[in-house]
Amino acid sequence: SQTTGEESVATVPDTEAISGSSGKVEITYIFYDGEEPDVEGDEYAVIKNTGSLSVNLAGWRLNADDEGQDFRFPAFNLAPGQECRVYTNCNDPGTCGFSFGYGKSALWANKGECGHLFDANGVEVSTLATYHFMDRVEA
Repeated sequence: SQTTGEESVATVPDTEAISGSSGKVEITYIFYDGEEPDVEGDEYAVIKNTGSLSVNLAGWRLNADDEGQDFRFPAFNLAPGQECRVYTNCNDPGTCGFSFGYGKSALWANKGECGHLFDANGVEVSTLATYHFMDRVEA
């Protein structure tokens, strides 16, 4: 599945995948200090299915700690143990092909902020803080 900003190409849902707030999907890492000059489009957040069932991410949302900094997932089945990256402004099909499509500047503040993951029902299911180190905060 690939997406850039509001455009997305969805995969066909797996009939065994669960949707909504079921399953266990977490933000496991945020690479907040990109190497691309100025815009840091290579920044990314990693989400991982830590549960035992596939989870359909249709309607899920990743927020980069500020209003309007949201990535909305298309229909995509995240298999148990699978990780995906959501880039600031890159498209890497090898890591699921997700991107905020945010090309104006860096999205994740190097001084620190939190990533927030919401399920299809709008329930916050995971939060991860970045403050020049990675520190897990349970939601």
